[in-house]
Amino acid sequence: MDYDELCSDDQDAAPAEEYDTDVANEDDDVAEEYDTAADAGDFAAVGNGGDATAGDRGTAVAGEYGNASAGDGGSAFVGMHGSAVAGECGTATAGMNGTATVGGYGFATAGDGGTATAGEYSFATAGYRGTATAGVCGTAAVGDYGNATAGWHGTAAAGGGGFAEAGDYGLAVVEKNGDAVAGDNGTATAAENGTATAGAYGTAVAGVQGTAVAGDFGTATAGKGGTAVAGKAGFATAGDYGSASVGDYGVATAGMNGTAAAGENGCIQIMYFDGARARVRTGYIGEDGLRANVSYRLDAWHKFVEV
Repeated sequence: MDYDELCSDDQDAAPAEEYDTDVANEDDDVAEEYDTAADAGDFAAVGNGGDATAGDRGTAVAGEYGNASAGDGGSAFVGMHGSAVAGECGTATAGMNGTATVGGYGFATAGDGGTATAGEYSFATAGYRGTATAGVCGTAAVGDYGNATAGWHGTAAAGGGGFAEAGDYGLAVVEKNGDAVAGDNGTATAAENGTATAGAYGTAVAGVQGTAVAGDFGTATAGKGGTAVAGKAGFATAGDYGSASVGDYGVATAGMNGTAAAGENGCIQIMYFDGARARVRTGYIGEDGLRANVSYRLDAWHKFVEV
């Protein structure tokens, strides 16, 4: 082949055209995979570490470590360690250790160790060791060792060893070793070794060896070996070896080998076994020498004695 043939236009054109096509296709793939920003009125999607923004009721999707934001009523999805934000009535979902935030009436979900926050009347869910916060009348739920907080009339649930707090009229539920706090007229429930606290008119229930505290007119129930405290005119019940205490006009009941105390005009009850069956010794503050706000137990003859 001579010099003219080697240097002809036909020989140059073919390889040059083939090379340019490959390069162009490769560039397109790279751009599609690693694009770090997208903005659209309805739908936006980007790769790892990117940002996605969509308008009202739109959908935004971002890859790992990315950020996704959608307008009112929209949905935002982001990968691990990312952040997703959606407007009111929207849905926000974030991956493991991520953060999801949504407006009122929305739904927010974050992965393990993540944080989910939802607006009023909303629902927020966070994974293992995560934190979930919902607004007034909302519901917040987290995984083991998590923290859940809900507003008025809300419901908060936390996993084992977790902490749940609900506002007035709310309900807080945790697993064993956890803490549950509910506002006025609320209900707090904790499992074994847990602590449950409810406001005035509320109900607090704690598991075995737990502590339950209820406000005025409330009811507190603690498991075996636990402590139950209720306010004025309330009811406190503790299991065997437990301690029950109430305010004025209240009733305190303890299991076998337990202790009980009540305020003025209150009543104390302690269970015992007479060799044939279980019985309850009842005493009335102000009678038979029983004093207000003093803890009593039963002696070998099943009589009240001060602790």
